[in-house]
Amino acid sequence: MSAPNGLVCFTNCLLPLEDGSLVERDLWIDERRGVILDSQKTFFLRRERPDRVIDLGGNILSPGFMDIQINGAYGFDFSVYDGDDEVYRAGMRHVAERIIETGVTSLVPTIITQEKSLYPKLLHLLRPFASPTTATLLGWHAEGPFIQMAKRGAHAPQFLVPARERFASFEELYGAQNLVDQEDWLMAEGNDVGVRIVTAAPEIEGVMPSIPELIKRGVVFSIGHSIATTDIATHAVYHARASSPTSSTRCRSCTTATRPSSVSSVPRPRSTRSRPPRGPPPRQPRPRRAPGTRVVSAQELAALAAQAQQPK
Repeated sequence: MSAPNGLVCFTNCLLPLEDGSLVERDLWIDERRGVILDSQKTFFLRRERPDRVIDLGGNILSPGFMDIQINGAYGFDFSVYDGDDEVYRAGMRHVAERIIETGVTSLVPTIITQEKSLYPKLLHLLRPFASPTTATLLGWHAEGPFIQMAKRGAHAPQFLVPARERFASFEELYGAQNLVDQEDWLMAEGNDVGVRIVTAAPEIEGVMPSIPELIKRGVVFSIGHSIATTDIATHAVYHARASSPTSSTRCRSCTTATRPSSVSSVPRPRSTRSRPPRGPPPRQPRPRRAPGTRVVSAQELAALAAQAQQPK
């Protein structure tokens, strides 16, 4: 049951803070927008109170975990397809129902390098899915096949390929319908854009020039299974807008002082803004109170102001 004004208050609950402590405090949310609200600002600006109040009986209310690289669970492997769409969807639902017990409330199913004919089917089946009793499947994460042979890990070497036709190679392999523009690749209900992640090695032929088009289409590009040099990785991150690395242990060659790896030393961009001086700020002298004066409270100031406004 939803609140008429969309505002929900969770009361009698403990909220975790960043330092690991728990505080007893109400939590307001706007369930229509899916955001946590500042209760004071909401009340004074919107002049509204939550129409729905939920008593949590002293339990802890905490954000759920999000797993963005999960290959399978509970006996089901997202990379295995036996030719039956309904069996595959049942496996997806089984994982989504069971994984809540671990604290995960949303996930991005990840498939490893496959025979190329399977990609369009699997990625289509992995469109976002959710129900009231399951974790949310946010979309898909394709790890491979544009990865480095030397860092392939468990990926089948016979299926690793370069992207000789650049972005067209990604479309041909993953299926053009799975790489459409961001606003066209929607959740099942057609309201929210799903998540798509591609892990590839930027030093592989054709990958680097494909990154901007992937990003343009709302795909998150992650460096992984790579032996890219620092220069290549830096270019991918700061010029082609690649994201954080996948499987960082598969992102390293032998790191040395003369040949750092892609993970060990991607430099931070330089800032052109002036930096504040290091060290603590200078101590300001405390103002001295004149003899015979005292501190006046806010209540006294308000009373004095009211008295001053009275007609004489």
